[in-house]
Amino acid sequence: MGARNWLSRLLSAVGLGGEPEYMELTFESLNETDRIVVTTNLNRPLKRIEEAETIGKVLEFVKGHRDGWHVPPEGVPVAKVRLNFYHGDRPLGNLGVGRTFLAAHQHGSFFSKTSAETDRSRLLEIIGMQDDQDISDPLAHN
Repeated sequence: MGARNWLSRLLSAVGLGGEPEYMELTFESLNETDRIVVTTNLNRPLKRIEEAETIGKVLEFVKGHRDGWHVPPEGVPVAKVRLNFYHGDRPLGNLGVGRTFLAAHQHGSFFSKTSAETDRSRLLEIIGMQDDQDISDPLAHN
């Protein structure tokens, strides 16, 4: 997608260019991931993932959720669990995992989309965590 078309779609997605538009996020920047740090929404570390096989499964999950992203008028929700993607020390983006939504930081902007609770359970299983694991923070929404 060209830069002008991408900018137009981004402005629409954030409510500055007419009707909100759902967009596809390719997550291409995550292809270089060699480490994932799982944190709470307040950046409390929960887990560090460096195994190539697990990273590959996470990337497969993320890339299976490319479409349907937007910026809700009320703002992007905050998830209790966040996967922070890195190449060395360079941050590549992150993915928040709520009970009924995903939230992403890509291209310098924040986006969200609805998802099934089974998506959350599946991703937590991939990274070796359980839904009932202690991940609570008082400011998290879900």
